Amino acid sequence: MKIGTPFQKLSFTACLNRQAQPDFQPQSVEQAVDGMVFSKALRSARPETDRSLSPDRLNPASDALLLNLIDKLPKSLASMTWSAIKRWVHKGDATPEPLKDKQGADFQVGTQVPLKMDALVDTLKSEMNEFTPTIGAEHVWSKDARGYQGLGFWSRVGSFLKGERPFPFPTFGRSKLICALGLGATSVVKPTGQEKGLRDWMLQQKTGSIELHQLFGQSYKLNQGDLYSTLLCAENVLSEGLYDPNRQDREVISKLSYLRSDSAPLGDNFGGWYHLFGAALYSLMRPEWKSDLCLKVEDMGSFILEGKDPQEDHINQLGKQLGVELKKIAREGLQPGSQPRPYLNLAEFNWPRNSRVV
Repeated sequence: MKIGTPFQKLSFTACLNRQAQPDFQPQSVEQAVDGMVFSKALRSARPETDRSLSPDRLNPASDALLLNLIDKLPKSLASMTWSAIKRWVHKGDATPEPLKDKQGADFQVGTQVPLKMDALVDTLKSEMNEFTPTIGAEHVWSKDARGYQGLGFWSRVGSFLKGERPFPFPTFGRSKLICALGLGATSVVKPTGQEKGLRDWMLQQKTGSIELHQLFGQSYKLNQGDLYSTLLCAENVLSEGLYDPNRQDREVISKLSYLRSDSAPLGDNFGGWYHLFGAALYSLMRPEWKSDLCLKVEDMGSFILEGKDPQEDHINQLGKQLGVELKKIAREGLQPGSQPRPYLNLAEFNWPRNSRVV
């Protein structure tokens, strides 16, 4: 940003959409707040221009950026909810219009589970031979950031009264992992350092050709067997552009095979892929009961904002199960003899979902 240029504040969704633009040149938030005490870093970290470029698991600069994104959420969430309500009232369905317009009257959302978990796990095991799988360490709040979520929340309120920030949104003591996942902002605040390598590999592949085990395997190799980083790296690449109305048309997404079980490749394939990796990531790092609770909240929110989608519900559960299985593999070790097996459930709509062309 040039000296003397007025700084333009953007909404939560506008910040993330800007961050996802191919020509966006982010500023390192670590450099932007270098040497500042946390209270000043909180005033200086700007989601409009800054992104975390450090993979450090303990990163106060990234914490400040995430807290500032969180405080932008209420206004955008209210706008998204109001738009969904209008779709419910006028059309009886909250499916986003860009997606609905492409589907047509003959399109059917499947009701069957789209993947066979046992076969998928065996296939993923066959991708894990080069490195010993480990669970890995997650990103956590720094001590200063934790302070600004507790009694320090009122310091953020004070900044609001001074006109320095929106009214702060409480995190209710939630982990950095669930806060970033819930916002769809992991790519901005929690990099692994391997996202460029994964994205570049994806862009070299043919349209509609990347299958689930291939994406997992490539990320697994780049992150040398660290399962947390493997899933997070994929999630970071897949979730960019989450709030873009035309997210299905993003070049990276066009390289993916169709994950869902629908009558044609016209459903929310973007959502299917990033939901599966996000649910698997959270389930890998948390007890199963916590994953179940979070998925119930997520399912409710998705129903309100995007309408009924049985495939998304199935994929969330598959992601949770995948995280449980990967955790088991990391703790017990790889068993010899696992072979790739077909894991797509084609019983409901028998068309080749490893290609986006019917």
